[in-house]
Amino acid sequence: LKGKYAAPAAALFFVKSGKIIPLAIQLQPNDYNTVYTPVDNTGADWFLAKMFFNQIDIIAQSAYHFAETHVAVEPIGISARRNLATNHPVRGLVDKLFQNSNAIAAFGDETLFNKGGVFGKGTSLQGRGLFTFIVETALPNYNFR
Repeated sequence: LKGKYAAPAAALFFVKSGKIIPLAIQLQPNDYNTVYTPVDNTGADWFLAKMFFNQIDIIAQSAYHFAETHVAVEPIGISARRNLATNHPVRGLVDKLFQNSNAIAAFGDETLFNKGGVFGKGTSLQGRGLFTFIVETALPNYNFR
């Protein structure tokens, strides 16, 4: 899957009066000759570059969110609930922080990764493909330190 679905991209933005204004988008790494700007707005080039960049960004953000919250943090909550006594001072904090995590994970799996889910309709990886991309590509390369 590496590089097949989500090539690295770069975008430059300018923030003015609280608005984020895109200045340039480069879709292929090391291709310094193909940089799209708002000046390219004569055809569909600028629109398509923004659309492709948004797709890549959704996939990358989904991978990082999944890795940083669900894969790295939820096992800590599960382990704490299994191993800490109910009257342990940290247990109350753990219970409060993780009270909805199982429900959120089930809801996310049902609405995001299922066939016909949000990622199935809105990304090029088609739901379960995004999950596979995260597990097989993003997680092995992720540094949890």
